[in-house]
Amino acid sequence: MSSRISKGLVLALCCCALASCSSKAQSVEGFQWKDPAGIPLPFSQGAGWPAGSEGSFDPGHQVNQYMPEKGSRVPEGASLLVALRRGPEGGGSPRVGISVNPPKLDSPASTVFPIVSDEILACLPLDSGLELGSVRISLEGKSGSFSVESMAFGPFFLGIDKGSAGPLRVSSRFTQARDGKGQNIRLDRPFAGLPEEDAGAGVLLDYGGAKPGEPILIVATKPDGTRLVYSLRTRPRGTRTCLDRELLGSDIESLELEAPADLDIKAFYAADISREDNERADLGRVLLDPPPRGDFALYRWDMLPSVLVLDFKDYDTQDKYLKRLAFFVEKTGFRGSLVRDADLTGRHGWNAHDYGSEDLAAFYRAAAKKYFPLHQEERDLESLLARYGVIQGSGGDAVPGNGAIISIARESSPALRWTFIVHESTHAVFFSDPAYRRYAQALWASLGLRERWFWTTYFGWAGYDPMDDYLMGNEFQAYLLQQPVAAAEEYFTKRKSAELLEKHPELTDRVAAYMAEFGTSFAKRAAALESWMEATYGIEAGRTVFLTRRL
Repeated sequence: MSSRISKGLVLALCCCALASCSSKAQSVEGFQWKDPAGIPLPFSQGAGWPAGSEGSFDPGHQVNQYMPEKGSRVPEGASLLVALRRGPEGGGSPRVGISVNPPKLDSPASTVFPIVSDEILACLPLDSGLELGSVRISLEGKSGSFSVESMAFGPFFLGIDKGSAGPLRVSSRFTQARDGKGQNIRLDRPFAGLPEEDAGAGVLLDYGGAKPGEPILIVATKPDGTRLVYSLRTRPRGTRTCLDRELLGSDIESLELEAPADLDIKAFYAADISREDNERADLGRVLLDPPPRGDFALYRWDMLPSVLVLDFKDYDTQDKYLKRLAFFVEKTGFRGSLVRDADLTGRHGWNAHDYGSEDLAAFYRAAAKKYFPLHQEERDLESLLARYGVIQGSGGDAVPGNGAIISIARESSPALRWTFIVHESTHAVFFSDPAYRRYAQALWASLGLRERWFWTTYFGWAGYDPMDDYLMGNEFQAYLLQQPVAAAEEYFTKRKSAELLEKHPELTDRVAAYMAEFGTSFAKRAAALESWMEATYGIEAGRTVFLTRRL
């Protein structure tokens, strides 16, 4: 899924370089034009400016045209990249016109770039099959100055990227407008020019600087005028996240971002996204994406990128990867044990899972030490965990790395998938953030034995090991946060108590007495946890999902 240019363009442009040996055209000395392999291309200018100044523009030198000595057709997934530098102090903020061949003024391969910083990288995503004859560059207006530092062919890019490590990247087919109420960014035909089979295509959004909880609208418009509208709540720390092409639609005519005026848009662009960025997803994208093509779809939670999110195609497949791990880590009477499949017949694992790096490493160390035969799926999971650094080493040498894994399955209903992803993601915060873990454990420790009674009784009935205080504190916070604070009291005093009493009617009087004394504490405890989560991550009880689709 990494960015790439097809070999066809490299070969075509290399042929162009070879053809130059017999050409008498005047070469350009002021800057270079390179092919995707970084090899300079021979090309000439149309204006006849003095050697060394062929790329220097000012009111006396406003238009020039550059012609490769042999044209070529552009393959899929390519952009023309023009590095521009603003003139010295007093040169103003020039507007640069760039067009290919040159086409009509309103062509996608023709646009005007205002140089709003000292350097910009102007990108023109090119339609496949376009015959590259010439590039026309002009100073629009009668003030300012700039120079062309280089031209090159690179991967498809459409949008804006302020980039901390390089110059501002900005493309054609992109507009940005701002007023006192908000800002709008529009990408026209965001995926036109990217190969259909490119699994890494998507839109990357990186922002910061807004008040938490404000809505960002993302509107994808299809050719028939149908609009898909998504809402993304802002977070106190901002985010860097990807929306994949499957979610938005590969044929969309435009993609618009409507955001608060004070939101700092660091990047919003369509491209062949790197695997590292493509996997960064809000939990809402996990719920909204199409079903996985294989056993599971893999994501990294954009809020905590060291957390892997696995969305399995069904429960049986999930069990092959995680059921024996569940018994090893959490189940009463099995914790710390490696259990054969025959001994698990008829026993339920979980419909959703969560595991920190310590328990994952311990499982694989124990299996190696006891020569316990692992499923191929369990071995594949081990390799995955090692590749992403959740564990380090393998087998008997496995040690904890960074992060955790959580999982859900497509077999769950939409309502359950929402509840499960919220529940499991609070576990992910618990595993990944030492400050939150200390806070949640301190809250659990503050409960007296009488208040703990229902929790340990219910968790023991549900299959958790109530003797594991770390596990109890972790489940305590997750169950409290998996629904809104306002729903917590009814959820526990009625629904959860009814589940327990269905199997243990002998506890009816004791449960009733407990609820009379501690029934109001559920919402109180949930509110305390929510307050910490909201201040740090913008998370509300019952909602760790920030991306939703508006119907």
